[in-house]
Amino acid sequence: MSATPQQLYEQTLVLRSQIGDETAFRGLLELHGPHLLRYTHKMMESSPTLVEDLVQEIWVAIYRGLPGLLDAGKFRP
Repeated sequence: MSATPQQLYEQTLVLRSQIGDETAFRGLLELHGPHLLRYTHKMMESSPTLVEDLVQEIWVAIYRGLPGLLDAGKFRP
């Protein structure tokens, strides 16, 4: 199965982020940030004031974990 242009773009951003490219990581934020924020809002309906802090913590964890990701194609799941 071949990757779509969108998937290749995402994988490129992941690989560049893994080597410290902050512009690429901002690209990941722009690409997935809105979806993650919506998802977190749905999960945290009882505590909406905590959503932004939680999303920020999630992105910090993602940033720290990126170097250990062996397959850039597995970033989304």
